[in-house]
Amino acid sequence: MASRALVFGTFDLTHAGHFHLFECASKYADEVHVGVAHDSLVRAFKGADRPIYLLDQRLWIIERCRDVYAVHVYGDPDSQKSDNATVQKSLVEKVNPQFFIEGEDKKGSDLRDWIEAKGIKRISTPRLSTEITTAHFIHKIRQGAMTAPLEARRDVAPYYYYPS
Repeated sequence: MASRALVFGTFDLTHAGHFHLFECASKYADEVHVGVAHDSLVRAFKGADRPIYLLDQRLWIIERCRDVYAVHVYGDPDSQKSDNATVQKSLVEKVNPQFFIEGEDKKGSDLRDWIEAKGIKRISTPRLSTEITTAHFIHKIRQGAMTAPLEARRDVAPYYYYPS
């Protein structure tokens, strides 16, 4: 039976950090399943002006990533902020992963204890750069300041490629 990893996120303005997360997950499992937040959940968490890319666009991009096995939507048009953990738990039950992969910025997730109690190994991956985040890009774009190329960290590859 194939091993499965699950990754959750908004994946709005998809960027190198997202692809890095998928690549990390692929080192731990045969199948990388990606849970993408419904637009209503994104608005509840990030505000009325988000997402930038609507759900269909975000799904289209992620479905084409080489490291992604399957893409799942969590939440629905009526989802609210308080529903997030519930709909995420439902997707965990459906996918039944052996690994839960999250970016290091997700420390303190509501799901952490629940996932670990289920015997799912939780792995936190390092960021490529503090500047390679959707929030950073949106801030820079709104300021009209996206002028310099972004530099990714070169020291992260050995950190996560060898599961223990």
